[in-house]
Amino acid sequence: MKYLLILLLLSSIVNTIPNDLMSDFLTVYKDVVELSRLGIDVDGLVSKLSLALDLIVEDSPESISRAELIIDEVRAEVGRLKSEVNYYVIYRSLHKYLVVAVLALIPVGIYYLLPRVYLIIWFRLRRRWVVRYGRT
Repeated sequence: MKYLLILLLLSSIVNTIPNDLMSDFLTVYKDVVELSRLGIDVDGLVSKLSLALDLIVEDSPESISRAELIIDEVRAEVGRLKSEVNYYVIYRSLHKYLVVAVLALIPVGIYYLLPRVYLIIWFRLRRRWVVRYGRT
């Protein structure tokens, strides 16, 4: 939903900003969307891009230069996240498969261990009992 709002705002101001700034913004935006599709938390980057877009809409020289700084900052962060994305995807997949394996082993463990635990507890509770042969 955030991405749709950014695109709507972007389409309304395309003709008023410099082309190089717009192309930088669009490439950074595409990279952020790609990272989001891979499952990385990009909320902070989206808020920074939203701030940059608001500054671009103001269309003053100070706000344009500040928007360029924010876009460069987001580009650097995207580069760092792209270098770490493989580790994140592997970690997420490993975590998912380990959770499934543990959940699959719970019934097997209960099937084999529950009768043994029950017998051990039963024998310990009744070890002092005396059994007499014959009539009492």
